[in-house]
Amino acid sequence: MKHIIFVMFIYFNLTLTPIIAQLKWDVVNDTITLTPNKIFAEGSVAVLNGKSGGAINFDGTIEVDMKEKTIFFNDGKNLFQFKNEDLANVSLNGYGTFSSDDLFKRFFSDSTLQHFRRLLYPNLDLNEITFSLSKRVEYGVENNALVLKNQKSLIGKLCYIDLDNIVILNDDGEIEKLQDGDFNFLETDGFKGFSCKAFYNYIFTYFEKKLKDNINNWNERMKQMDLESLIAFWGPFDNLINISQDKRMITWKKSSLAYYLNLSTLNTSRSFTRNNFLSNIISTSNSFFENISPFFLYGNSYRTSDISLYGNTSTVSSSLTIQSGKIVSKEEGFTFTIIQDSNNKIIQVYQENIFAEPQYGSPFRFISF
Repeated sequence: MKHIIFVMFIYFNLTLTPIIAQLKWDVVNDTITLTPNKIFAEGSVAVLNGKSGGAINFDGTIEVDMKEKTIFFNDGKNLFQFKNEDLANVSLNGYGTFSSDDLFKRFFSDSTLQHFRRLLYPNLDLNEITFSLSKRVEYGVENNALVLKNQKSLIGKLCYIDLDNIVILNDDGEIEKLQDGDFNFLETDGFKGFSCKAFYNYIFTYFEKKLKDNINNWNERMKQMDLESLIAFWGPFDNLINISQDKRMITWKKSSLAYYLNLSTLNTSRSFTRNNFLSNIISTSNSFFENISPFFLYGNSYRTSDISLYGNTSTVSSSLTIQSGKIVSKEEGFTFTIIQDSNNKIIQVYQENIFAEPQYGSPFRFISF
């Protein structure tokens, strides 16, 4: 394993706009998804009456389970479970009324998910981005200045970006994918550019800097701890060496199995399970990462490479659903080392394989969808 080295990438131009990053990162929440399996709403169900052949309406709380294709209904007293053949129709307040034949078909799924996203949109504190687009570019002059005319604005919140694609959610609840040629330029707080790559470079540069800042911050926090606290945090140390009369080196080594999914169709290997010990550090030791966004910790669990974008539509799916791969495992580990002086003060901290090196070209996903 190699020590982490941070390098500035000099092979790409950012933009002509100075980098004054106002990007939002801390709000990323992987428990929120734009395509939930379950939708909750108030409404009514028209239940088929087997004896009379008619249907009886009941009002209550409805849970639509998209995966199981089941309607759960609570009338305030009892909970009922219905399949579409048990119902004449279902009415979801704000969503619409759907006949039993329409339930769980494409129109039903698309319309309910779109309405769910429309309600969710105002509460998503994601980066807002504006695209200027038109079918035919026209230039003009206003106040002796050159302006781009005939522009329409498409505004949305950034969900995903790689070098060639940008995926946004608009306020109408639609997920849209844009590529170069679909827009004339894009703007967000602190940036204006003309391509997906330019915007990606802007985000990546900020990410790289923030990651390095957070690692330095983390190192300083570790240096303030005494040996007893470090043992409580990391467990028993694995090695102690007196490197000089007034200095000693103490090292912790951890290892575990990491599982990888080899996808033959992509000719690549993607890790989907990381070291459990590192995950526990994040979840159980929040005091050590105060004011450090989890987006930048331990290889950035929210930055993924498992997104496939198909054709010219907005269809987005995870490559982990591909069945042509196989799972393999191998031992992975990391080391944490401190140097103490004769007064037991930590004067240097080293780590190996704890923080993942930023990989230029890896996509960023800001929300699950």
